[in-house]
Amino acid sequence: MPLPIMAYRFYRTAAMSLALPSAIACFFTASNAVDAVDAAVLLPHLADDAVVHDEHRQHRGAAAIAAWLA
Repeated sequence: MPLPIMAYRFYRTAAMSLALPSAIACFFTASNAVDAVDAAVLLPHLADDAVVHDEHRQHRGAAAIAAWLA
């Protein structure tokens, strides 16, 4: 069933903003700037028990995340 005209216009023009946690924002900023993310820049933004889920693998803690970034 097609959307009513007004709903379609809203759907096409509505902009969304997303407030990301600082660690996630830092990761995307760093990864968009260069091919590799500098662990020294990212790690201070992570919690001690941070976990990265990447392609069916988990990287737990700063040391594991730093190794994953290397």
